[in-house]
Amino acid sequence: MSRARGEGCSCGRAAPARSCCLCGPAVLLALWALLAAGCSRSSGSGEPAPSNPPAISAVNPLAGEPGTPVAIAGRDFETRPQRNLVFFGTVQAPVREATAERLVVEVPAGVRADAQVQLSVTTRGGTAEGPLFTAHAPAGAPEITEIRTEAGERTIVAFPGQRLVLAGSGFAAVPEQNEVTIGLVPVNVLAATAGALTVELPAAAESGAVAVRAAGVPSVATAGEPPTLFVAGGAASSFDRGGVGKAGAELLGAWPRTHLLVEIDVQQDGSSADWSPSAEALAKLGTRLGERLFKPGGITILQPSTFAASDRSWTEDEVRATAFAQRNLHSRGNTAVLHLLVLAGEFAPNEAVIGLTFASTHIALFEERLRDASSPLTLETAEAATLVHEAGHVLGLVNLTAGMCVPHEDPDSRGHDIERDCVMHREISVRRVPLGGGPTDAFDPNCRCDLAQAGGRP
Repeated sequence: MSRARGEGCSCGRAAPARSCCLCGPAVLLALWALLAAGCSRSSGSGEPAPSNPPAISAVNPLAGEPGTPVAIAGRDFETRPQRNLVFFGTVQAPVREATAERLVVEVPAGVRADAQVQLSVTTRGGTAEGPLFTAHAPAGAPEITEIRTEAGERTIVAFPGQRLVLAGSGFAAVPEQNEVTIGLVPVNVLAATAGALTVELPAAAESGAVAVRAAGVPSVATAGEPPTLFVAGGAASSFDRGGVGKAGAELLGAWPRTHLLVEIDVQQDGSSADWSPSAEALAKLGTRLGERLFKPGGITILQPSTFAASDRSWTEDEVRATAFAQRNLHSRGNTAVLHLLVLAGEFAPNEAVIGLTFASTHIALFEERLRDASSPLTLETAEAATLVHEAGHVLGLVNLTAGMCVPHEDPDSRGHDIERDCVMHREISVRRVPLGGGPTDAFDPNCRCDLAQAGGRP
């Protein structure tokens, strides 16, 4: 939780100025007894997860067309092929052979051509990034350039069972001659022309790069990043509504959640104001998440949607109910979804609150209150600091589910950093030059160590 500087808060008793009162179950950052249990990495199969992350020592070859076998030497790989998640950039590759010290994979269809992409291997023990790989385009390679709904609207998000149109070039005119995959999951092709394929997502669909083999020739991406479709769930799960920090391990690591979406719903209160966070603040949130999370399939922040509500004062229960009602996308399979609810007005139990984390993948931002309290910082800086701060709680900081490398939790404010130049301090800095000279939206070395220890990037 974040609050405006210099304002006291009360939980039925006086609170000293500059403290960050934690009022109510949501603001208490969930049930502490539950959080203490941590997050299990068991596969449910009876086999223990590897105790060490994998390591890559050699890759051969370092260039090739889709379909080319690639040998990856190293250690601590999983011996079941399907438990090794191998990515060429944002495109997952099929694993054909697996031992603890060697994997044989194929360069995947849909990979970005004639550009160096990061090769990575994820197991239940963690993620290793190897050398850069260069994929080459085969002669006559088809290409998917855009994903559309049946109504013709561009999209990157869909649900199982939904029909989509893949626009591009070089497709076979006979549907059966086009083999479409999303990630590693085959997709049924219903209709085909040389420039468009109509497909239907199966129940087993998961997020991934969209690729096609047209008459046996694999597609590549030549105009930029490969098109990725995020397949979300339509119903809430315990993963999304658990205690604060409970989703941290799966958000930080790539197993089993290789993709991350951020959905944003913004209140329209009947005034002329647009309460959407700035593009600069959302970009900064994406940058900070990318620095700390292993998400080889990609991190995408969606454009905000709006909903009408005249409320100007929000209780904890109202915030929770509104978020649950407005949220459309839910974590599912290999995809985690973080929901951001942006509200006008103020938090009724404590008007100083500008940010609130109240469930495992739920954040609320009191944008109007934040704008009132942002000076002398720029609005963009204050927004970014608040968003990154609340995301830190979602990831388990400070000492929620992400254990501390060294003690740095504020004894007077549970869940917050004692260092004032860290974004996880209980208050957002309101100085033009943040304390310690660092950016107000940055995790300090202690927080970065905590996140790396919990499964995130070093």
